[in-house]
Amino acid sequence: MKLAHILTCFALALGLCQAAPAQNAPVPAVVAENFYGDVIRQIGGNRVQVTSILSNPD
Repeated sequence: MKLAHILTCFALALGLCQAAPAQNAPVPAVVAENFYGDVIRQIGGNRVQVTSILSNPD
């Protein structure tokens, strides 16, 4: 299951690399857990708008 999350994050990161430079709107990203949201925020910076479904996986 964690591998699927990592691959999803990787796919989102690749999608950010191919975004048009003239595009100003942040890319929406919905992630299952806040840990993966933090990874996406670190990669995408202000170019992403992250929504975490679970803020505490416990």
